[in-house]
Amino acid sequence: ATSINYKLIDVAGKLDEGEKINYSSMINNLSLNFKEGTATTKIACLDWLIFIYKRISATSMLEFNDGIFYILLQSMSDEDNRVISKSLALLSCICANGKNDSYFSNFVYKVLDLLKKDIDILKTRASFILRQLCLQLGAERIYKITSLTLDKWDKSDMTFIQLVIQIMSTDLITAPDLKALRKKLKKNEDWTFFSIIFKCWCYNSSSLLYLCLISENYELAYHLLQILVEQDMIESSTLIQIDVLVQYLESPVFAGLRMQLLEHQKYPYLYKCLFALLMILPQSKAYEILNNRLSSVIKLVSVTSASTSNTLSSSASSSPMLKTEHSVSTRSLSVNSTSSRSITQNSFQFNDLLEYFRNVTMSLNDECAEGNDENNMPIIRTNSSKQEPAKNITKQSVSNRVSSMSKVYEPVIPMTPV
Repeated sequence: ATSINYKLIDVAGKLDEGEKINYSSMINNLSLNFKEGTATTKIACLDWLIFIYKRISATSMLEFNDGIFYILLQSMSDEDNRVISKSLALLSCICANGKNDSYFSNFVYKVLDLLKKDIDILKTRASFILRQLCLQLGAERIYKITSLTLDKWDKSDMTFIQLVIQIMSTDLITAPDLKALRKKLKKNEDWTFFSIIFKCWCYNSSSLLYLCLISENYELAYHLLQILVEQDMIESSTLIQIDVLVQYLESPVFAGLRMQLLEHQKYPYLYKCLFALLMILPQSKAYEILNNRLSSVIKLVSVTSASTSNTLSSSASSSPMLKTEHSVSTRSLSVNSTSSRSITQNSFQFNDLLEYFRNVTMSLNDECAEGNDENNMPIIRTNSSKQEPAKNITKQSVSNRVSSMSKVYEPVIPMTPV
């Protein structure tokens, strides 16, 4: 039946375009068959709709938008992934190359509304739907429109907003199809796009950290952690997601970040951010993983700092003017070096983002104080990780934390040659 269907489509494609065909009747029949048909029938209906769309002009297709919109929306809740993929191929035909932006924005809103009403679809299918949309219509476009839609969403649905943001951020790190988007974020060339994603993801602080680390805005990430601590927003849900983040840091996606640990003078805020995470985490497996990673590069950083200090000391011995410069540079070797991130170089934009995040955390904090935390600040768990309970506070655990913290200052101790 599938083979015959494709042959019929091929035959129909060879008909003279001047011949009059009652497309309205065809679309109505396809809609009825789609509603009551099996997965194979639904795929056949979608193949015919794609054919019809390519056959007639976009303006002529507008009169059928309501019927096609219904088919697209219904397919999102289908159990067969082939139906979802084929329906998004149809959507791609309708909205490709920036066409019908309002139609597409409305579709994204309706899909999000569908996910909100059916929590099972949200947990089991949302990630697949998001990746397929990115594959068909471009990851940047999908993330931008979805973030704009969520930003305007009713904030009484904070549980839903946070969960969708978590799915988006997890896909950003793990999905191979989003590699191009990760590269774009690392370049930090599109301030508008980054700002849209950042402001939406402020409602899920852990996802916001993912974004800053993926885009290599380490100074921004460090200050976000400071605000979270200042606003007393480190909760069990935050610790669970930081635990997951530490595991992601060991994945291939963050291989570049781990290599940057070897360039402590170029990326000082990367060190400060990771050590801040270490101080926030309880004594757990995630703490040990991150502590081991940082410990593995501290010795190299110390040797590099000693070598730099020796070079400066040798120069200072031959020039009195350099003595003062040497004392200043050795004290601030790893702290005052300039990061190459373009976004954080603009202090106005940098402060604007931090102020926006501070206002969001304050509003969420106020809602918690009013007793709405049960609905608005849920503990969001993932299937990939479970938060381990913190170890009992002992002299050994305190000693471990003090020892790890002392490593932050090792690179900046001046080394005087013998």
